[in-house]
Amino acid sequence: MVDLVITDADRVPRWSVSNYTLDLAYGSDENSFKLSDIRVRPVAGSLVMMDGREYGGRVTKLNTDGSVEGPTWQGILADRIIQPDQGQDYLTVSGNVDDCIQQIIQRVNLADLFVGGAPSRAEIPQVTSYRFNRYVDAYTGLRALCNSVGAKLIMAEQDQMVHCYAMPIQSYGDAIDSDLLDFDAQRDTQPVNHLIGLGDGELRDRIVVHRYADKDGNISDKQSITGLDERMAVYDYSSAKQEDLIKSTEDKLRELQQQGGVKATLHGYGGLRFDIDDRVTGRNNRLGITVTVPVTKKIVKVSRGVMSVSYECGDKAAGQSVSLSGSGETGGGGTGGMSYVAGDGIRI
Repeated sequence: MVDLVITDADRVPRWSVSNYTLDLAYGSDENSFKLSDIRVRPVAGSLVMMDGREYGGRVTKLNTDGSVEGPTWQGILADRIIQPDQGQDYLTVSGNVDDCIQQIIQRVNLADLFVGGAPSRAEIPQVTSYRFNRYVDAYTGLRALCNSVGAKLIMAEQDQMVHCYAMPIQSYGDAIDSDLLDFDAQRDTQPVNHLIGLGDGELRDRIVVHRYADKDGNISDKQSITGLDERMAVYDYSSAKQEDLIKSTEDKLRELQQQGGVKATLHGYGGLRFDIDDRVTGRNNRLGITVTVPVTKKIVKVSRGVMSVSYECGDKAAGQSVSLSGSGETGGGGTGGMSYVAGDGIRI
């Protein structure tokens, strides 16, 4: 049984229910939940949560059939925007990553529900002059902040507060028993390796930068792949100045090196648990294909006290088109492309 705690509008716990239906999803999209088949009646502003876990949210919609809906913890963050200070182009933070998370929570006025840092921590990654994309939503921004130090954003409710903190990204592949894993993988053997970035200006006065990827996916201003193996594309970022254009072009080319898809099913997964931004590897030794992709979405379903969790992963599918345009007012974290779903019980 998976008990669900429901509060009143003042966040005082009122009910603990074990017989209910819950559909909840967060990550690349949705970031919302629907709760139904319950005998109690939550009100607008009620919190719905599993104590000590990342699954929960706030009721904002009341339906005539008795069901309620609202944003998950992730969705609440996604509804807030990180803005630079007046007169500044970007917001930059430094320090330990949990303190940086707390700064953003306070900045977007969510400190009455969220707090940066785990209840107990041993080692906390350090951030040096991390620059947020302009006007990015808080969930995307905090994920990107954590990713910059090789970490993922974790949330856990405790005492009606949602603790947000960074933990190291985990890579799963060799850790998964091959007898339990079935997968289909596709790898693009010739991704774009020469990206031309177009920035501010018109015609001959337009800022232009060239960035190149080598056979290992490393990005630089030196070309090593030529002839039939060269593959070019244009990245249009019409408002970007030189410095921003260089960074954005490099980021986009790095993203293009990761094109690929993996579709996997775990049978009797042995207690493995994945978080958003963990990495999953699919291998086919016969064809020599190995693809590693991030977990991008987590889907939780509970029916009559029995919970199942499934996962979508893969930022881009090999061969799928990728956005090659930029914007000066938006940024970071969107996934796009095609996601992959599969499986029994746990799916990746």
